[in-house]
Amino acid sequence: MTKKLMSLRAEGAAISPLCTLAPMQWDCFVVSLLAMTPQKKQDSCVYFPRKSYKETAPHIIKEIKMLHRKPRGIQKRKTFKEVAEILNEKGFTTSSDKPFTAMNVHKIIKRQG
Repeated sequence: MTKKLMSLRAEGAAISPLCTLAPMQWDCFVVSLLAMTPQKKQDSCVYFPRKSYKETAPHIIKEIKMLHRKPRGIQKRKTFKEVAEILNEKGFTTSSDKPFTAMNVHKIIKRQG
């Protein structure tokens, strides 16, 4: 066992028996994984999940669904690109204050049903 693994074991890190049998190149990999403890991760950054359009702007979802809806008769429904262009003309923006793209519209429809 390498000195790094022994020092980590002395600090109380959980080391699997496979680590001691691993070749030298794997020892460094395992040591780097063990060094990234959850406590260090929590101390360094705070994670706040982004809210959905359902919570922040339900009126945008309603507008997208209305625009993408298939009209009666032979007419075809609007494409995601056409819906994005109409939303941009009306002054709507994404949650990051950027203009809508076809991919934004597609993901909203896919996630919000």
